[in-house]
Amino acid sequence: MLEIINYLRERGVKQALFTSKGRKSAEITLQKLNIKDFFDLVLCGDEVLHPKPYPDGVIKILKTLLVEPEETLYLGDSPLDAEAAYKAGVHFALALWDFLPRENKREEEAEWVFHSPEELWEWVQKIYD
Repeated sequence: MLEIINYLRERGVKQALFTSKGRKSAEITLQKLNIKDFFDLVLCGDEVLHPKPYPDGVIKILKTLLVEPEETLYLGDSPLDAEAAYKAGVHFALALWDFLPRENKREEEAEWVFHSPEELWEWVQKIYD
């Protein structure tokens, strides 16, 4: 994933992380993984009025980064992510390589479905090359 993030960063693509974690928990995770500085914005669940599946966080990211919804892709791994994306008017891609049960993920809610980071990487390269 870091290769993808760096590749997009080199091409000027703004990137945000929107997590349901609280700020303190998110900071611990970001520091432990050494990825704190990889994102233009990190937004946490305790920093929005309404959490996922409400679009508040996605809308806040769009406004902060000054990007248009139709030019935005939300990559998530749950139905809550899909609902937040669609309510905010952004494109949604489903990541299916985590450890959550598959029955909780409805592929029909996504415009794109990626079964591995490698699949996502191939797609990103096709889009930006």
